[in-house]
Amino acid sequence: MIVVVVGGLLRERDQIVEKLMHFYPARVQKLNLSFISDDETRLARLARQLPNQSRLRRYITVVMQPQNHKEVALLRERGAQFLHVYGSLTKHYRWLRIAPNDLQVSIKSNVPDHVFTPHEAISECLHQLRSHDDNHQSRRAR
Repeated sequence: MIVVVVGGLLRERDQIVEKLMHFYPARVQKLNLSFISDDETRLARLARQLPNQSRLRRYITVVMQPQNHKEVALLRERGAQFLHVYGSLTKHYRWLRIAPNDLQVSIKSNVPDHVFTPHEAISECLHQLRSHDDNHQSRRAR
């Protein structure tokens, strides 16, 4: 599964990934492309580094803070689940659309009911992924 953590502060995003690594030891892989400044090079590296279908079920690949609409489009095309850090909207939301199946996440305890903990968010993402697969299988059977 590909999970994209976007919004909030770097510290908040890192804390979310730490929680995921705690709940899913040896399954979480953080894909860090922040050291690549050129947009096209970064996009090409992202495309190469995303897991293939056989690895999607075994691992959780976490991509942090995509930097442009092309990266977001690629991630959505590959079936990534987007987790938006609950709080003030960052500059990325000038061009980043929140889709209906995206989730809000926080490590804080005093948040509204629609905001998930990192563990709850991954559980919901897995549920959405299974539901999508079940719908796809039933269509193929017809």
